[in-house]
Amino acid sequence: MQIAAFVSTLMMVGVITLPMELTIFGKRAAIVRNVSALGFSLIAAVVIGVVLK
Repeated sequence: MQIAAFVSTLMMVGVITLPMELTIFGKRAAIVRNVSALGFSLIAAVVIGVVLK
């Protein structure tokens, strides 16, 4: 479950690309996208953990 959370968070949450997203999409959209991606990563990790048990 931890590896699933790590990999999905690594792919979906853009810390390095955040400055570019801030200029292109705006502050609110970039932050909402990253927070929702983090939430979805946690949900995906829990689902994978339940399926693998």
